[in-house]
Amino acid sequence: MVVEDVTPLRAASAALEDLNQSLEVRVQTRTRELEDANRELQNEIVRRELAEEALRQSRHELELLSQQLIQAQESERRRIARELHDSIGPSLSAIKYSLERGAELHRQARHEDALPLIARIIQRVREAIADVRSIAMNLRPPVLDDLGVASALEWLSREFGETYSHIAVHTHIDATDADIPSHLATTIFRSAQELLNNVAKHAKAKHVSVTLSRDTARVSLLVCDDGIGLPSPSASGSFGTGHGIRNLRERAQMHGGKLTLTSDQKAGTIARLEWAYAAARDP
Repeated sequence: MVVEDVTPLRAASAALEDLNQSLEVRVQTRTRELEDANRELQNEIVRRELAEEALRQSRHELELLSQQLIQAQESERRRIARELHDSIGPSLSAIKYSLERGAELHRQARHEDALPLIARIIQRVREAIADVRSIAMNLRPPVLDDLGVASALEWLSREFGETYSHIAVHTHIDATDADIPSHLATTIFRSAQELLNNVAKHAKAKHVSVTLSRDTARVSLLVCDDGIGLPSPSASGSFGTGHGIRNLRERAQMHGGKLTLTSDQKAGTIARLEWAYAAARDP
């Protein structure tokens, strides 16, 4: 009879089994770590692709904005050239001819005949001065720089009411010139100008109101009319895609603001532009 002690063998077997289990756990742990790392890498790839797409979209929008800016500049230059050609040009030509005629009458000692001609020259000079002042005011009214946007909106509303006498203009300026940050002045003025032009051209309104206000939270420009409203919103819920509305929205967004349009064919259109006051303050 042979007796053999297998205790060391069992101990070695148990140790081997424990080692195998430990190795399996380490393998599983490492596998999970690799899977997590792989998912994180895939998520990072997706994030980078989204960021690259957003960058491409931003570049595309910037290119479109640059094109629109160039088109707007060219359009404004054409308008100024046309006004100069159509109004100032003929006036200066008539003044030149009248002065030449007056000089000829003076040379002939026909002073009595020259007096009515001089009166007409003075009148034409006054008209030319008025035309130049009108062109300059359309480009940028001095009141915007001399006083501020609140006063400029008062002037703009008066000018609009005199030009379009069939539309009653109601102005509510609840802010002073000093209340509005200077870097918003041009944006607010041009936005109000664009909105009033839209009312005159498209709204068929009888009344329009312009409101400028500022509180501790925001700066707001509100233009409301009782006209026929905007075209029905698109599937995305936005009103129109014309250059005017897009320019207004981009003009507001340039300084962290937003444009909100509410329109009803029975109640007219409400255009609201708002800027958070903390973001709108001058740096």
